[in-house]
Amino acid sequence: MIVTKKYNSKTGAATLVPLLVLVGGTAALMFIQQIWIGFIFVAIAVSFIASVFLKTYYQLTDNNLLIVTCGFFYKITIPIMNIETIRPTRNPISSPALSLDRLELRYENGNRVLLSPANRPDFIASLQQVNASIKILDK
Repeated sequence: MIVTKKYNSKTGAATLVPLLVLVGGTAALMFIQQIWIGFIFVAIAVSFIASVFLKTYYQLTDNNLLIVTCGFFYKITIPIMNIETIRPTRNPISSPALSLDRLELRYENGNRVLLSPANRPDFIASLQQVNASIKILDK
């Protein structure tokens, strides 16, 4: 399986800023009050969060698969031929998307995944090159 295209997730301030304030504030509080065990746990949490921000991307393969990766622990593979619809959304539920500027992909058996490719038009066009029957829906 060869990756033909890789799309990084768009990163939005609405997801990044609150996280930085919360984690940064907690880390600073733990450090100032010298609560070292708490500071260590925050450092571990920062490592996990950093992995999500550094490793959230979407890959198209030469055998027509979409591989969605988010951090070290989340990876799903979707056959592009099984994608039925794509629609824009700002749904804030947890997903492998680092921005609220998202696309909802519906695929086999009513499953769905929310993604936020940085280059949305090219991402959609690449999927449609493989599966021309994908419907693009309005909000």
